[in-house]
Amino acid sequence: MAKAARVAGDFAKKMDLGFNFLLDRDMKASKAWGARVLPATFIVGPDGVVRYSYYGAIDWSRADVRRAISDADRRMSAHGCALRACACR
Repeated sequence: MAKAARVAGDFAKKMDLGFNFLLDRDMKASKAWGARVLPATFIVGPDGVVRYSYYGAIDWSRADVRRAISDADRRMSAHGCALRACACR
């Protein structure tokens, strides 16, 4: 598990996406959010509501992915919220 955490941490630093990542070591978040395929990515509001989800490997540079994240961030910012993300691996 230490290697997975290191790989995920290196990935997060390299991508510099500007939000937090969760390494779901005990699979609690995956089970709670219904992730049956890993990796799974969730954009989660501070209220715990999933704003965006994607199952499988995600290309963060794709225009539709960037647009979905920007839209979620804009909606949450309008309510004074901050963007968080979960990348369950």
